[in-house]
Amino acid sequence: MNLQKIIETEYESCTKKTEENISIENVTVPLLLKEYASYLRTCKANGPSTDLNGHERDYGLALFIVREINYSHEDITKFCLSFVNEIEETQKMGLFLSALVNTNYQKNKRNNTEKIEYKLITEHISNSKNISCIGAYTDGAKITIIGDIGDSLCMRMREGDILVQGNVKEHIGYQMRGGTIHITGNANLVGTAMIGGEIIVDGKIHSLAKGYRKMSGGTIYEKDRRVYP
Repeated sequence: MNLQKIIETEYESCTKKTEENISIENVTVPLLLKEYASYLRTCKANGPSTDLNGHERDYGLALFIVREINYSHEDITKFCLSFVNEIEETQKMGLFLSALVNTNYQKNKRNNTEKIEYKLITEHISNSKNISCIGAYTDGAKITIIGDIGDSLCMRMREGDILVQGNVKEHIGYQMRGGTIHITGNANLVGTAMIGGEIIVDGKIHSLAKGYRKMSGGTIYEKDRRVYP
């Protein structure tokens, strides 16, 4: 993925002659792309984030960046569609998407319009199976993800409804406390350090979390059959 090329193309398409009646919404996605590029540069300067503390740091940075941007739930979908081929920083992409959704949801909640459904599309991205941490820290949003995704889906989720129309790599519901995850495809290492909530897998569960990362609460179903507890 050439992020700079995407940004240049989006700006070119959104800054044509004024007589074409370009509205303010048309420049929102390019703005999000610019801020995402800035986010990646700052994360790189901060050093690697290979543990939970690093994830929290990168997520907090994403929240700080997106909170001042005026964007809609449709803009988040368009932001996803702006990426083609491969994504280089798959973990940071997931955290940035999570920050976009969670920030927008909280704003809508304050305006009593929180019942909006968020749609994240990854099926067109060749390495979508590596995009991790989507749905991190979800606290009430309803999200549909179209396509395969990577690990740590809904990490530390408290509340919400997540539907994945595809397969999920591993560590589903890492430390989740509430909410529902519904996966139409297959999943591996389901319920990692899960505390509460519900995970439903229509396809095959290759394995449940074990050892020190095993579940301490919640409920897990595979093909309508309860497999935990």
